[in-house]
Amino acid sequence: MVLLLIDALQAAHWQYGKLLGLPKLPGAGATDKPSTREALDGFAATLRVYALKVTAFVEVDEPQTGVLAKRLLDPLLRWDVVSRAPETERG
Repeated sequence: MVLLLIDALQAAHWQYGKLLGLPKLPGAGATDKPSTREALDGFAATLRVYALKVTAFVEVDEPQTGVLAKRLLDPLLRWDVVSRAPETERG
């Protein structure tokens, strides 16, 4: 009875993974994942484009556009990066 339940559960799990388009074998497609560096570079590029578009939106003769741009960019201006290096590496 227990083995029948486990077999049914494994079959359902496999079907669900197939439906989601997950790899069939463990480790298959793992090399397709972006590296941390690639992901960080993509994020940085997207952030630069965002800041550029917000800045380009500002019209000198329309002060409200400057106010809106400052509100949109304020989180980036206040962003504080915290190092996650171990204490021994920080000195």
